[in-house]
Amino acid sequence: NFSIVGFYDIGRVWRGGTRAPFLPPTVDSDEWLKSPGVGIRFKSPFGLIRVDVARGDRPNGKKETEYHFGFGEMF
Repeated sequence: NFSIVGFYDIGRVWRGGTRAPFLPPTVDSDEWLKSPGVGIRFKSPFGLIRVDVARGDRPNGKKETEYHFGFGEMF
């Protein structure tokens, strides 16, 4: 039994200033990093197997392909 999934991840981590390090600065949405991808989920007799591939932005402006492999149930 297997399924194909699609996903779109968007976000960014910012550091606040020295006066309020726990507060993020005002951020323009153009600074967000985006990463669309697809994955396959396969229920094997040994547990769930996950394989994902995504094409994401990097802070240097380039795009990079990432591969992720997982085994076991997600929590």
